[in-house]
Amino acid sequence: MGKKDKIEFRFYNMEEGVYSFALLGDSWIREYGIDVDVLHFHNYLEIGVCRFGKGEMEFGEEIRPYSKGCITVIPKNFPHTTNSKPGTKSHWEFLFVDVENLIADSIPNSRDAQRIIDNINRGVFYFKEKEYPEIARKILEIMEIYRDQKPFYLEEAEGILKSLLICIARVNEDKQTIQLSTLPAMEKKSSGIILKALEYIEEHYREDIKIGDLADACFVSEVHLRRVFQDHLRMGVLEYITMIRIHKACEEMRTTDEKVSTIAYNCGFNSLTTFNRNFREILKMNPGEWREQPENYEQMLLRSFVHFEEGW
Repeated sequence: MGKKDKIEFRFYNMEEGVYSFALLGDSWIREYGIDVDVLHFHNYLEIGVCRFGKGEMEFGEEIRPYSKGCITVIPKNFPHTTNSKPGTKSHWEFLFVDVENLIADSIPNSRDAQRIIDNINRGVFYFKEKEYPEIARKILEIMEIYRDQKPFYLEEAEGILKSLLICIARVNEDKQTIQLSTLPAMEKKSSGIILKALEYIEEHYREDIKIGDLADACFVSEVHLRRVFQDHLRMGVLEYITMIRIHKACEEMRTTDEKVSTIAYNCGFNSLTTFNRNFREILKMNPGEWREQPENYEQMLLRSFVHFEEGW
């Protein structure tokens, strides 16, 4: 086990109107960290529970040991990784939470909502079950709700999630969390560039994004921006923009009755021909075929992100 010198983005898709999902079960019993030489970050808050095993968690340059009963609450866009003790397996289970939308949709006072979001995103909350039993109980309860999937389980989980996030926000307001500043200087700079670029693309994907404009928004040269994307996201800038546009188009096809041509233009493609060509290259079928069989929606999109590790 050792410190990682790269960072990569791992993307998950959240269904419309859903604020969380769980990764549970025996498939998460594995030797974490084997053949992995990078830190990674997600587009949602990650809550992890160690069911058994020993090893180390890396948060930038900060390294913490873990064992059975350890719990991590890691904000979105915070680089980290998990390493099992060499030659052994660990069992982790995870919740991923869309904090911003859940809090914004639940708390009418925008100032209070932003304060909660800011506190949750202050840094990593790392603890053992016995240290914060009430928070641990809520996390484990939500995981069991997802495991059982009884009628209205999403609504039940959402109710407990609101309470959980408020508890985490209170704790983070009063404690010293592991901050992003623990990253090595070079990686901290690269991470900031990536996050600024991803935010810009998320806001402007419907527009004709020029790499020069994106580089200016990140205060770097085009050459440096291209290098950072290739090193850390394992794809080019234009490739990533296309992926996001296809992802957004799939969301619209799944949730609206708009014509494919209208959706293509809405999502930043300058012609239906360009949209169809890129769609086929990424998802191996045309948009009409995809729209008729949306059951493979999430899995197909996730596989299209070449840097994405399936199930992780």
